[in-house]
Amino acid sequence: MQDDKQNNSPLTSHNLSDKIIEQQNQIKDKSNSLYKKLKADEASESTSLRDNLSIVTRHPKSPQSSEQRASQKLILHLKIKQEIVPMQQKLYALQYKKVQRDEKMILERQRDLQLECEKLYSEFSEMSETDSKIEENQGSYIRKQKLMQKTVGVDPTEELKQEIATLKLQNESDKIKITRLLDIRQKESNRNEQQQALLRNRVKELEDENLMLMVFPK
Repeated sequence: MQDDKQNNSPLTSHNLSDKIIEQQNQIKDKSNSLYKKLKADEASESTSLRDNLSIVTRHPKSPQSSEQRASQKLILHLKIKQEIVPMQQKLYALQYKKVQRDEKMILERQRDLQLECEKLYSEFSEMSETDSKIEENQGSYIRKQKLMQKTVGVDPTEELKQEIATLKLQNESDKIKITRLLDIRQKESNRNEQQQALLRNRVKELEDENLMLMVFPK
């Protein structure tokens, strides 16, 4: 009942990592326990055989006892596999689920990056248009300035020239910031694509390992 509740609860990538580590430890403990039992049974059997053999016997291992030991050893190994293989399959299932969860998170981040890049490109285009308008206005101001100088003999547009220069500097600074941000986002996007490729390869490896485990248990 408790396992059902845990299965129904939302699993994060972090929770899955914890479950994978827990399952790996369980497999390790179970394997150690079973192999210790196997070694203990072999040692006990060897001692029993030595006690039952005659002191004068020159061939301590008869064909019958050797076959019997081989049969018992095979049975013990099969028993170990029966207990370990389901645990390994559960481990592969958890690893597969985590890989899928990680890939989903990367895809979501990739979509967010794409939207952010599109927004930045749009802002950059708007700034380029603003640059063009500033250039046009500047040309118009210069023409008016020359006309005023001819008619009045003074330069009343100095303040406007300062405003235009300030506007251009600010616009250029913003464009540089956006260009840098775009570069950062593009690099992050490239890293995400590489991670996706690695995750797809890991999914394939897990599927192959699980299939081999079911067909040919180690």
